[in-house]
Amino acid sequence: MINENGMKILIFHPTIAPYRLHFFNELHKKMKVKICLYYPNLKSQTFDYSQISSKFEFEPDYFDKSIKIGNRTIYLGHRQRIHKFNPDIVIVGEYGEGLWSAVLTRLIYRKRYKIVTICDDSLKIAEECTGIRKTARNFGVKFIDGIILCNDKVENWYNKNFRIKTFSFPIVQEEGEFRENEQQIVDMARKYIADYGLVGKKVFLYVGRMAPEKNVEYLVHSFIESHEMYPDNVLVLIGGASEKNPEVLANVQKMIGDVEGEDYILYVGRKEGIELKAWYFVGQVLVLPSIYDCFGAVVNEALLAGEYVMVSENAGAICLLNNENGEILDISQPLIDFSKIASKVKPIGQIWIPSKSKMPFLFMDKMKLLIEWIRAL
Repeated sequence: MINENGMKILIFHPTIAPYRLHFFNELHKKMKVKICLYYPNLKSQTFDYSQISSKFEFEPDYFDKSIKIGNRTIYLGHRQRIHKFNPDIVIVGEYGEGLWSAVLTRLIYRKRYKIVTICDDSLKIAEECTGIRKTARNFGVKFIDGIILCNDKVENWYNKNFRIKTFSFPIVQEEGEFRENEQQIVDMARKYIADYGLVGKKVFLYVGRMAPEKNVEYLVHSFIESHEMYPDNVLVLIGGASEKNPEVLANVQKMIGDVEGEDYILYVGRKEGIELKAWYFVGQVLVLPSIYDCFGAVVNEALLAGEYVMVSENAGAICLLNNENGEILDISQPLIDFSKIASKVKPIGQIWIPSKSKMPFLFMDKMKLLIEWIRAL
């Protein structure tokens, strides 16, 4: 596929999560790219992939050959696809086999295409990267022509440590896409408010896996300790147990039970689609006290739904915060301080309407700049 500038672009990517759907659709629409995927779902999370793929505006080319080495699956067929497509630019994910296949094919066959990688690291992950990944990254940047990052601070770090072209594109959804089926979402949100007795409450939300790096126990402990001071605050926990660390969810449930806090800390399990969006609409403050985190999608989703956000400096999505839409959490403190954010939030009233987006920029504005950057490589 050749775009209007005569460029042929080939993409190797693991899979497409719902929060990246519009990103790839727009790249295909604006640049006529060929998209090759390793597998049809996220390995760490199981989404309804039929719902995702039904919205593809392109026909993905799925890899059908792979080998297993230890716990790692290596996908085969990059070189053949490069030869068949003969691209001007190859876009890969992170520093894995897609990158090295593109590098070796270019060197061995004396190809002239540019190589770009997409990296979702937070600043903490970039700074503290070790072992094989660090070696692959530090060696790999010598062979690539550009990196698409998702955080301004990470971009500054790469610019300081490596001589390479960079572009920062946070993991964000297109506004209209997020609010698709809005009336259905609003109706469900109103049902949640009624069913859980949330009128007169200030609703705080956590969305994510119940895993150690997410620091959920710290959040729950802070909420319990602040309950006497802020009795109208309600915390809703959304997410499934971690397969590696199921004890985190068990600990959280025990903490809640020990103080009989079920009326102000609600665990509602894992949600997706309209059910999850309805909770975003109900929530007024998203709290993400991560110890270690990639960019993720929840901060953008909460902002699109009109929530304030409280995010630790370890989260990649911290770049979406400003003085008007949230605050940075200092998780080195014994407890989370809810005083500032609580003063900005009004309790849910009898008559409830959804809030306006608190995102600091529009998806399409970023996409336009990204396309210009790619064409200029």
